Amino acid sequence: MISSSKYSIHDLSRNKYQASSDNEFARFNMPLELGIDLGVNHSQNLNKKILVLDNKPHQYDTYISDLSGRDIEHHFNKNDALFWILPQWFASIENKRYYQDGKLRGFYKLFEIEYKLTHKRTGALIKDIKRVKKINYIYHVRSWIKIFQKENSLKPYIQALSK
Repeated sequence: MISSSKYSIHDLSRNKYQASSDNEFARFNMPLELGIDLGVNHSQNLNKKILVLDNKPHQYDTYISDLSGRDIEHHFNKNDALFWILPQWFASIENKRYYQDGKLRGFYKLFEIEYKLTHKRTGALIKDIKRVKKINYIYHVRSWIKIFQKENSLKPYIQALSK
């Protein structure tokens, strides 16, 4: 999968920075996965586009080295920042204009509303929505995008998101 993907996004802020007890070790899966991706990209000369995210500027310096020269985007633990960061990143590497944060937020809000309604229609409680298995959530997202494409005039926008 690493070799065949055109893009890669790594969010280093989701690390567990410190062990919680004396008998526990800190976990650094995210930097390891980034390192593997960078190594495969370099060794196979893939020219893949890799975006690295972190919470704050230079926070990664405390647990990872040798990222000098890479532009790392910072979201300050605000999910909404991704509505700005991702279209700007895709625009810079694809040399195309992508929908900006206002439209993306609207698209996401429509999805959120529909997702909650669908969840309730199945008889589930909204308080349990975060317990839905990832595979079921992905299935729902894919199904919703297909339906939304057919029923809305934002087809080019949806196509850009589903690449």
